[in-house]
Amino acid sequence: LFNGKEAFPVLGDNSFTSGKVGFWTKSDAVSYFGDTRITYTPKVTLAEILVRDAMRKYDRLKGLKIYAVKPNEPLPRIIASSDPKEIGQPAAKEEQDVITRGTIYCGKGSSEIIVSLPLRDVNGDVAAAVRVVMDKFPGQTEKNAIVRAQPIVKLMQPRVQRAADLFQ
Repeated sequence: LFNGKEAFPVLGDNSFTSGKVGFWTKSDAVSYFGDTRITYTPKVTLAEILVRDAMRKYDRLKGLKIYAVKPNEPLPRIIASSDPKEIGQPAAKEEQDVITRGTIYCGKGSSEIIVSLPLRDVNGDVAAAVRVVMDKFPGQTEKNAIVRAQPIVKLMQPRVQRAADLFQ
């Protein structure tokens, strides 16, 4: 803001992820910059908000990821994760299949169970795949794992009007 009014439009160009800010004046001007303060607030996408909110609400989750196909990219990637270091990694075959066919996958690890479900937009089209990682318990079946994971996706779906919303 400059004198209480927006001085610059919101920057949508992600070309430069780091760097410096400079001030420019005309060569024949005398300029003073006093009390200058730059506040940076990183943009958080809807997909990241959905993961954050679900992790807060379901505190027993071990992990959560959203996979989607970004515009102008051929294959789906992780666009939001409970582990931010994973963002950008390519989707496994199972998540690709969830996105293309709307199927549900379930897999077991030694101490966890993983369920991948479709995240649908308001039209019922698959917008993304959600991988839910939960603790496994004695007697855990594929059916009850899916039942445990579905409320997480159902919490997200009303907020996704269309697939492009996930990136905004």
